[in-house]
Amino acid sequence: MEQQVITTLKGRNYHRPDCGPGFLSARAKGERLGRKLHPVLTMTEADAQQLGKKACGHCGGTEQ
Repeated sequence: MEQQVITTLKGRNYHRPDCGPGFLSARAKGERLGRKLHPVLTMTEADAQQLGKKACGHCGGTEQ
């Protein structure tokens, strides 16, 4: 089965769904600052890479 990851349409990285600190804190900060947040997309790691997304530096992007 393909690894499932999360990203946003405009984001540069993809993350494991349980990445936690990096992805979720950035979204929370964006909400506090009133920034426009793009919807979270769930896709396979291969699809994310095909869109030019890179693995998150914190979680490495793949499920463990």
